Amino acid sequence: MYHVVIVLFILFSLYYVGTYFYEQSMAATRPIRISVGAVLFAFAAYVIYWAAASAYWCAVLRTATDTTVGLFQGFVHLSMVAVGKYLPGKAWGIAARSTHMKSEGVAVSRGLLATFYEQLITVHSALVFSAGLALIYAPGPAVLLIACAAAASLPATPYVQGTAFALLRRILPARTKAADLRHMPMTAYLSLLGTMIIVWLFNGLVFVGLYVAFISPDIDAGLIARLLFANTIGIVTGFFALFAPAGIGVREGVSIAIMAPAIGLEEAVLLSLLHRLWSVVGEFGVGAIALVTIFYGHRTRSARKRAE
Repeated sequence: MYHVVIVLFILFSLYYVGTYFYEQSMAATRPIRISVGAVLFAFAAYVIYWAAASAYWCAVLRTATDTTVGLFQGFVHLSMVAVGKYLPGKAWGIAARSTHMKSEGVAVSRGLLATFYEQLITVHSALVFSAGLALIYAPGPAVLLIACAAAASLPATPYVQGTAFALLRRILPARTKAADLRHMPMTAYLSLLGTMIIVWLFNGLVFVGLYVAFISPDIDAGLIARLLFANTIGIVTGFFALFAPAGIGVREGVSIAIMAPAIGLEEAVLLSLLHRLWSVVGEFGVGAIALVTIFYGHRTRSARKRAE
């Protein structure tokens, strides 16, 4: 039954995404050029992005809950979340990951605590990273003020943790031990934030690679910063759009609005669609790897039990 639900879920997601692509592609009439070298650059950046993101999740688990998992195991956990976000609500992937982690011996409360830190640091690092990028491509008093505010947010994280823990104690099961909800030391938090900024960087470099591959080879530091900024802010905005599976439509709208003044509206629309297509293929690809791994693991454990 479990595998039937997953297959139905994937089919629904593919239908939703396919409908979106069909509707949006009707507005794109620009002929597409391609640079194989830039595509390979984007692919390399994507591989590094997944490796860095998996290492980040493993570090969050280890730092927040004293739970150690291997890099590939962390990759499987992230793959489940990546595919799960294609259903409205954004919580399905996290629920699937928590259930899978429970089967690996990780308590649900610890998984939720790690997820809390994962999401908090992901959003916080995106804001800090974006503020720095804005200083590069659009320097000015207002942007400088925003960058200062982003820097000032770092020492405020203990207060954010305290507020969030009060909420988590209401959500988590009553049997959850108080030790499971401990504050993360500031040095550990900043280390994870720096790691996540690296993840954002390589995620954005995929975006830059697609621009060079399909839009134009003419690019400079200012445009690179703008593309990285558009990608990061678009993803974060889509993250908060609970009604939109994987932020589809919302993420693209925000990134197009940021890019259009620099590269033109039609080019911005085309780039956003290409990146979404790349993301969908990549995320369902890694999701398939995770599914095969889980299925193979279940079969192996069943065979061992029968042998015993």
